[in-house]
Amino acid sequence: MTNVKKFTAKVTALLLALSLALLSVPQVSFTVFADDDLGSVRVIVENTTFTEAVSGGEAPAWKGTKVDKWVSLDKTSSAMTCIKDAIESSGFTQLGAEDGYAQRLVYKRGFNSLYRC
Repeated sequence: MTNVKKFTAKVTALLLALSLALLSVPQVSFTVFADDDLGSVRVIVENTTFTEAVSGGEAPAWKGTKVDKWVSLDKTSSAMTCIKDAIESSGFTQLGAEDGYAQRLVYKRGFNSLYRC
């Protein structure tokens, strides 16, 4: 009976080692052969919510679309870096994207508006 237990233990160890080796192979191959072109995303900054002055309040700072850009992705891209790149490449500056919460959009000629991302 001890021979059967030893054989079972050896087969189990061999199967575990083989499964660990097979699990690591796809990760290595995908990493080595990964394409550098990760695609692109479309970033649109628009005001479709606050489009008219409310009773006794101020008119919206802007209406419609201010930014409509395709941004190329790389390994360090995040949603906020894509938004920041699209805004800044359209002639605007932004405030807060570095902290993960963009809150102000400023155009070079003085256009100034709050927005939330």
